Amino acid sequence: MKKLKLILPMLAFVFAITLSFASVTLGADPEHDYIKIGDSWEEIDALECNSGSTTCQVRLAPGATPLDVYDNEGDPLPKPGDGTVFQLY
Repeated sequence: MKKLKLILPMLAFVFAITLSFASVTLGADPEHDYIKIGDSWEEIDALECNSGSTTCQVRLAPGATPLDVYDNEGDPLPKPGDGTVFQLY
């Protein structure tokens, strides 16, 4: 019983620290989205991308290759979309 009284508070402390790191999330900027052009990130106005199984994309010029849209600069995954390509020209 003595060991249990010692171990339980320590275990709770370890779990609390672990959960504090596990729950850290990046907040999306509600007014801006980002596109990656080469190695640099460009800020654009926020788009209303419908949820879907493809990515949200924009086109900067007629006939240009569509670019993926991201919630935050440096995000590894683009925003989900429904296949609509937004025109920014």
